[in-house]
Amino acid sequence: LLAAHFIKKYRHIRCAPDPEVSGISPEAHQLLAAYGWPGNVRELENAIEWAISMGTTSYILPEDLPKEIRPPSDAAVPGKGLYEREFAAFQKSLFERMLRETRGNRAEAARRLGWHQNSFRRRCSELGLE
Repeated sequence: LLAAHFIKKYRHIRCAPDPEVSGISPEAHQLLAAYGWPGNVRELENAIEWAISMGTTSYILPEDLPKEIRPPSDAAVPGKGLYEREFAAFQKSLFERMLRETRGNRAEAARRLGWHQNSFRRRCSELGLE
């Protein structure tokens, strides 16, 4: 119920041509239900916002969820590490360029990229762009 509310709240942050999110896959739903949620509702909200911003389909998939929620075996899928590393390198380069163009203004960089400010700040932190 809360996840559905957060999907409605954040579905607009998806950039074109990716479709708006309309739900959660059964597999992702199982992962969300099994997770302990030490951060409570705010952590769930952040996870849904993250999944929407990272995903490319109309449903939230397990691979769209933050790594803390996915089982460790998810990282062991052959070939997946290469894609994630290459994508992260591309994203870091793009974010660095946008931060240079905006003279370090993260809110403006997020706006230009079509990202929610909180998602952008969190991803910058994950990419080591402190």
